[in-house]
Amino acid sequence: MKRVRLVIIIALILLFLIGAWIWQTHSSKHKIYYVNTPSTLLARGQEVAKSAPKPGTPEWMNWYQRLSAEDRWAWATAMDENRTPPEPTKEQRDAVRIEDWKPQGAASLFPAKVLYNYRPLLRMDKSVSIRPLQVETIRAADGNMISTMWARRAKDSIVVDWANKSVVKGNVDNIKSVGGPSPEYIPPGMLMGEIGDRLLVKLSDSQHFKLPWDRDSVVYPLAMDEKSKYAFGAEKMNDDKNGKRGHISSIVVVDVREKKVAGIIPIPAVKTTLHCIFEPNDYLMVFDYDAQWIMLLDIKKSLVAEQKTSARDSERQ
Repeated sequence: MKRVRLVIIIALILLFLIGAWIWQTHSSKHKIYYVNTPSTLLARGQEVAKSAPKPGTPEWMNWYQRLSAEDRWAWATAMDENRTPPEPTKEQRDAVRIEDWKPQGAASLFPAKVLYNYRPLLRMDKSVSIRPLQVETIRAADGNMISTMWARRAKDSIVVDWANKSVVKGNVDNIKSVGGPSPEYIPPGMLMGEIGDRLLVKLSDSQHFKLPWDRDSVVYPLAMDEKSKYAFGAEKMNDDKNGKRGHISSIVVVDVREKKVAGIIPIPAVKTTLHCIFEPNDYLMVFDYDAQWIMLLDIKKSLVAEQKTSARDSERQ
């Protein structure tokens, strides 16, 4: 009996060891093992990449499928690192600037500033547009605005102090998501666009109006909101000057309370299209899609100035 018990115990131990080996082998193909440091993960990814066949071939697909989840993660990290631009040069850093935007012949509706040449500071792959950009903007105690910008595909982040015209390197986890620029900010039922010699502004299904429009251009809605005093559209010219047929040239501003075109704001050169971030009655941030520049319109500061002027006028009466 003792011999039988010994045999059973040995068999159970062997079964346990075999089961543990099978479980470990299977789980290693599916479980992600978190590496202690980014440098360790990157080094592992670079080593894994050395064994990769030519991309786009059946051999490469078979190779990738055989990788463990941890090796796929490491390989992807290494590929992202390979596409990351190097640290900006002195010339690239010196080219970054914030300017007051006061184009000739244009009414100064809002305090406006433009940030130029910021992409190298983000170290964002040239193939990436501004769509994945994350932007967090706050107002300081003095009312001035500070924006922090980063992206999942950007190595670094930047902090933009618009009032002091300063751009410095930030410290943000690029996984963090707060929202960023979109092609337009238009609630359902709202619309802006030219119809012949009229500019249609639609605030809801039951509320709209038309304004005179004699410019040779097309207007697309850019930013509108039922609580906002102003509605904004992007104006695309119909001329062919300098080979720029159909280029976006201006921001059309409509005062929806007064039902009038408040002004037309020229913008820097646009290669493709625009995106925006809109905080009604606070600010409008306009982005060149190719990340050449960002314009900030401080709507709130203009509204506060209007209120102060109106209060002074009332006191005089």
